[in-house]
Amino acid sequence: KEGQQEQPTSSVTTVSRERSRSRDGDRQKEEERIALAERKRSALHELLRLEDEGLCYARTQWLQAPYQVPPFFEAAKGTPLEWNAVQPLIWNKRVAQWNSFSPIGSASIQESLGRVETFLRLRYGPDGINLRDYIGDIVPDETGDNQIQWFKMDIRKFISEGGIEGLPKTSPGPFGNGKSDWQLAYHGCKFEALYSILYHGKLFASCDADRGDRFFGKAPGVYLHKNQTAFKTANYFRFVPLCQDGVFWAAMFGVMVDRADRVPVQKTDQWVQPERSVRLACLYLAGARYQDMQPGWEVSQAWDPLMEANPMTKNQEDIWATPEEDGARPVTASAAKTDYN
Repeated sequence: KEGQQEQPTSSVTTVSRERSRSRDGDRQKEEERIALAERKRSALHELLRLEDEGLCYARTQWLQAPYQVPPFFEAAKGTPLEWNAVQPLIWNKRVAQWNSFSPIGSASIQESLGRVETFLRLRYGPDGINLRDYIGDIVPDETGDNQIQWFKMDIRKFISEGGIEGLPKTSPGPFGNGKSDWQLAYHGCKFEALYSILYHGKLFASCDADRGDRFFGKAPGVYLHKNQTAFKTANYFRFVPLCQDGVFWAAMFGVMVDRADRVPVQKTDQWVQPERSVRLACLYLAGARYQDMQPGWEVSQAWDPLMEANPMTKNQEDIWATPEEDGARPVTASAAKTDYN
């Protein structure tokens, strides 16, 4: 009636509304799950098309022989969407017996490392300089374990700009009252992404699920691990028998990040940064011989030339600094790093 005060909503009505909101939320999550599954199916279909139309052609031109360094194919078009659509192999006794893997008694990580250097020399940056010249001398890193041998290479651009001392003293971020807070962090990457990351000289923010980025919905950015959880970068990199020489390789970047310019996140031990607050500082390469591979390690069956990221293709500059998937298997690797020297 006119002039009568509105009665408070009954508890039954409140519960009904809450249930309705919950159903709407569940429905939205289900729609997102279906959409992601459809994108993965589309990516897998694209892989099959490449296998039929492109990849077979590429392999007829280059059939990798033992000890051969993979060249770069201009038809390469790998992206996170394709990489994540392929179920990775997990190293175990059964996988170790696959025909694509075979022990080589004389396998030498040092000799294989030379082939990795050639791999980099066969790829060029936008300035026409080969990627081997983008990084400094190779220094064995002694903080790894007995199964993996790590090698560290400084990014020459970072050193030429003054290294840590050359980083900005002020910060555009909302934390730190305008003063920067540069700290060391790590990012594991697929070996197929290595060329594109070095080509562009940076890690780009993950912010678009349609292209395969994986990120927390309200926290787009570059996903990394701090020093204490560096071993978890192994959730993202994958060992690959790059040169068919009995040695598997994986890659990880050491970066400097301005924590005064961070993206706040909850319920995760990962750091999230805007791309402007991330600097590539060094590259780590991890080598493991066939006989030293450990159960649970993620591995590629072979080097696939068309799955390599092509930095010269449109939209390939978005290079995938993504959060690790739940349930991934960490490798006991470079977890004990304490500083950047």
